[in-house]
Amino acid sequence: MRKNCFVFILLMVMVMSMGSVSYAYREVARGSFMSAKTESITVFESKEDLLATFAALHIFNFEAIESLDFSKEIPVFIVASACPDSGYRIVAEIIDFRNGEVNVKYKTERGPEGMMYAQVISYPWLLAAVEKQP
Repeated sequence: MRKNCFVFILLMVMVMSMGSVSYAYREVARGSFMSAKTESITVFESKEDLLATFAALHIFNFEAIESLDFSKEIPVFIVASACPDSGYRIVAEIIDFRNGEVNVKYKTERGPEGMMYAQVISYPWLLAAVEKQP
């Protein structure tokens, strides 16, 4: 019975992993918005588009964009849903591509207890650089 269970679990893992590949990524920059923004995941194909988006959102961390190598990396910009204060951040767990779409599994984490955070609705964001596959 145990052997059958193990084979079934192994088969399920194989079926679930077909058609998607988890990619290596690095965190480039993070922060939060204090103005209205909805949860979203955006993949950028050009440096100009990313610069324009950062400028429109009043994110002035242009050094982070300069650190990207668009020939080897794909920038993925993740914005979480509303959080009750500015002490939250995004932690990406998985970034993969399926059928031409990016899929991201992430969570928001609260910063250390005892810290003072602005009591405003905030929208944490994360810019990740995903390695292009050959």
